[in-house]
Amino acid sequence: VFYNDYNKEIHSKHGVPEGHVPITRFMGYPVFDGDKIVAIGAVANKKEPYEPFDADSLSSIYDRMWSIIKRKRSENALKKSEKWLKQVLNNSDNFIFISDLEGRYTYFNGSKSFGIKPEDIIGKTPYNFHDKDTADKFMERVNATIKLRQTVAYDTTITWGEKNYYFIDEFSPIFNEKNEVVAISTISNNVTDII
Repeated sequence: VFYNDYNKEIHSKHGVPEGHVPITRFMGYPVFDGDKIVAIGAVANKKEPYEPFDADSLSSIYDRMWSIIKRKRSENALKKSEKWLKQVLNNSDNFIFISDLEGRYTYFNGSKSFGIKPEDIIGKTPYNFHDKDTADKFMERVNATIKLRQTVAYDTTITWGEKNYYFIDEFSPIFNEKNEVVAISTISNNVTDII
């Protein structure tokens, strides 16, 4: 919408605040997101009369601006969600691993009670921590999860120090946008004190 003689063409206007620059010409543009108006863009007081190509320019600017605002809001929401998820993971008493399809750990969040840090785990495989039979069993579980393409739970016994610990391990596939399994998440729930 544009008005090249603002004072004559708009009879329902309410005026401007005290001290505001007088408006002689005005152009406004509703910004849509789908079928909903989400913002109004406006400019005023061009020296020459507003033309339809001005409306096209204004719409392009404000549509682009709305796209940037939406992206920024999404990024902020994602950061907030990631922060909350990190807090949940850091407060968990479970071991949480992500490994690639060869069993190499790419993410680790563990129970503080075991004193294991991510840098102790990431980049390594079960063969760095367990005897061959135990590591082979882990890789069998990884491969079964890849083949089945669904979460599979197992009972696991691990000796740490001089004590046996009992876990329920849930192996779950992680898919990419093509629905291909690209990684495996493992949540190891320590049930030693329950047994």
